[in-house]
Amino acid sequence: MNVLILAGGFGTRMYPLTKDLPKALIKIKGKPVIEYILEQLNNTKDIEIVYIFSNNKFYINFIEWLDSFKKRAELSKKIKIINNGVNNENEKKGALQDFAFAISSMIIKNKENLLVMSSDDLFEFDLRELFYFSKRKNSSVVALKMLDKEEIKKFSCVLLDENNRITYFEEKPENPISNICATACYFIIKEDIEKLRIAIDKELNKDKLGYILKLLIENSKIYGKIFESSSLVRIGELNLFQNFPFLGCRKDNFDPLFKSG
Repeated sequence: MNVLILAGGFGTRMYPLTKDLPKALIKIKGKPVIEYILEQLNNTKDIEIVYIFSNNKFYINFIEWLDSFKKRAELSKKIKIINNGVNNENEKKGALQDFAFAISSMIIKNKENLLVMSSDDLFEFDLRELFYFSKRKNSSVVALKMLDKEEIKKFSCVLLDENNRITYFEEKPENPISNICATACYFIIKEDIEKLRIAIDKELNKDKLGYILKLLIENSKIYGKIFESSSLVRIGELNLFQNFPFLGCRKDNFDPLFKSG
């Protein structure tokens, strides 16, 4: 299995915290966000490579962080940083295009299953549950959570059939038809990777990462597993941190002065 952590954004909505630092390297309680994410991989076997996808502006930040991380973690030996060459918001090609660029850069084709995560999201559920669910369904899967219908308007909603197969997806719905939200934590089986690469080439809207769901619904199949809402949080939603038990974070827990070493 390979792992892809998408960290190619510029974090403009979190300025000034992210003016000179990617969201993934902001410190919370003395530790960069991305290390919380990587800790969730400690119980995961058979990881070949962990790819971290960066833009060009913050590429050196990730290289410096990795040099420091190598002194502290065995997993660091499996980490590779991918640079998409983008320098600012105006050059961005969209999150879905970033994903396509990443899987092309990885040159994995369809040889390995792929765990995809966003550096925007922290979670504390056991990833092994997601892998087991995929194995049981013999399909790609995504982690889901329940939100109230006002909150879900900022994210996405999905519908499930009686077997938990996703039959409908809508990004930032004005009138949500469910309160089930798709997160940016996907486990994509190797058979679907090439299907996605082809489908992304044909997709006109390449801005939304969530369109992975749309394309898998149209070209393959994908199932969803619902986890407790308190076990996932998006770091840009600062007001949610106080409800995230294992961090116990508030806005004043952020340390924007991260330096490697």
